[in-house]
Amino acid sequence: METGTTTIGSSLHIVQKGISYLSRKCSTVEGFQAKLGTSRELNQSSSFPTQIFCSGLILDLLRDMDEVDTLVLSTLTRLITSGFDKQTKTFNFFKDKSIHADDMDTTAVSLWALLNVPDGISRKDALLSAQAILSNVSDTSGIIETFFPPFLNNRGKLDAAALANVLRILYFLDIYNESLEPTERFIENQLLNDNCGYGNGLAYYESIDTFLYFMSNAVELSERAKKIFGPLIKKRLVKRLGSSKYPLDLAMRILTAIKMQSWIIHQNQMYLVH
Repeated sequence: METGTTTIGSSLHIVQKGISYLSRKCSTVEGFQAKLGTSRELNQSSSFPTQIFCSGLILDLLRDMDEVDTLVLSTLTRLITSGFDKQTKTFNFFKDKSIHADDMDTTAVSLWALLNVPDGISRKDALLSAQAILSNVSDTSGIIETFFPPFLNNRGKLDAAALANVLRILYFLDIYNESLEPTERFIENQLLNDNCGYGNGLAYYESIDTFLYFMSNAVELSERAKKIFGPLIKKRLVKRLGSSKYPLDLAMRILTAIKMQSWIIHQNQMYLVH
């Protein structure tokens, strides 16, 4: 069934422009920094303390591209590793760890970004970090918590998109046991919801497309997970057609479709199907 189309342009040229832009924007000290605001409009945002999370997401995308300047990669690697707590084996969203507690989303994203890069993180440390994540669960639900101790006012906070990043690193490290089942059920329930639990399960990400994209990253590493989540991701993906004006949402939607093998190409057109 044909549900939407987009024209294939000069993809190589677009990728090269994107890499060039990111290379220019990468600070040799602070990598890539986010903006803080009450909406997604950049003109309504402001800077906030140096954080490492965005650099982790971008290093994940750039690390396997030959065209990327090695200085950019080494800068991002150095910044992210500076956030690693060797005692707890966890990472903090901020470079200044006194601002907030370490969190499992930044830990999962940073682990993935730093594996298999020069001067990154060892598999041994990654396994210890994964165990720290798995042991940090809600006393009542058994679902993996967003924040590590000390919780302060953050006890019990959950975010399905962040948990998708956790599943990705756990699947990659081939870690699975019964303690993970409550978290997987929570994510499955979000996918069964028409709005993917937005507002009640997606606390830290603005778009449902982000959740679906992160989940597509996770399920491509596990045949078992693909059987559980794959059909639900595809169903929600189709529902998202025409739902957002933001290019980032569309880009994540396209990547999700490709990972979930929901695209077909015919006469220089891409068709989203289910």
